[in-house]
Amino acid sequence: MTKKYKWIDKELQIIKEISKGKPERRKKMLKDYEDKGWTDRDTWSLDYTIAQFVLPRLKRFREVASGCPGIFCPIDDNGKPMKGRGIPKDGMKHWHKLLDEMIVGFQLMNDGNQFLGSKEDYKKMNKALDLFREFFFDLWW
Repeated sequence: MTKKYKWIDKELQIIKEISKGKPERRKKMLKDYEDKGWTDRDTWSLDYTIAQFVLPRLKRFREVASGCPGIFCPIDDNGKPMKGRGIPKDGMKHWHKLLDEMIVGFQLMNDGNQFLGSKEDYKKMNKALDLFREFFFDLWW
């Protein structure tokens, strides 16, 4: 197993484990995985599958993003940032704070707290989803 393809090896191991003694099931799952890149197993708890997909990418996005949504970087009538050139520090700081809130919420989802979490956990998860929806089209750099 190479580090580059660790996720593929993990997925194939899961398929192997849940289809033990069921060759037809294994055959179908492997074909689905080959054709689509996923199996019906991923739809059993789609919320969890999506949270698993989003979390590591959101963490990396926070590390590499070099800008923030325009609402955090007001511009003047000439289309230039009001606080000089580039992104105001407080704009990036606020953006990182919101990304951190999303990350915390998605981490709670990945940890299974959508089933047994506290009221505070539910608030954080819902806040993360609200922010994710609100800034969905700003998740690029």
